[in-house]
Amino acid sequence: MVGLAAVLSITFIYAMLVFLAIGVFHTETLKTLVWPTLEMIKAVELPGGFLERIESLFLTVWTMTIFSTIAISHFLVGQALGQLFNRDSKRFVYAAVPVVYIGAMTPQNVVELFQFGKIVSIAGILFMAGISPILLLIARIRRLGNYGEK
Repeated sequence: MVGLAAVLSITFIYAMLVFLAIGVFHTETLKTLVWPTLEMIKAVELPGGFLERIESLFLTVWTMTIFSTIAISHFLVGQALGQLFNRDSKRFVYAAVPVVYIGAMTPQNVVELFQFGKIVSIAGILFMAGISPILLLIARIRRLGNYGEK
């Protein structure tokens, strides 16, 4: 139930950001903006000049969030590979560092970054679509999933 509440709250926040972006900008303007949320933050003015550049605070929080998400994902990849190959997970965490570095340094500009993101997304979908039946077949062969049998 907590997971459903989390998904619904994030969906609500994203929907509100989309509606706000459409309200602040026009749909034609939104087609040309790379990061409309950041542009909306730049348009915010707080009374009293408390924060002249609130987008700096926004980018700081966003950077910390992304860093923690990537760090956890990197750790989980190491743990998963360690369990899969029955080895120490530290080796896989360290081995993944050059892969992550090369992946991060490959795009040279924002256009290449978005193209790289699309390629990685499609590759991830194809990988999951391909690996799922294989793992299901292995589980059936090893009789790990006796669903429906009583």
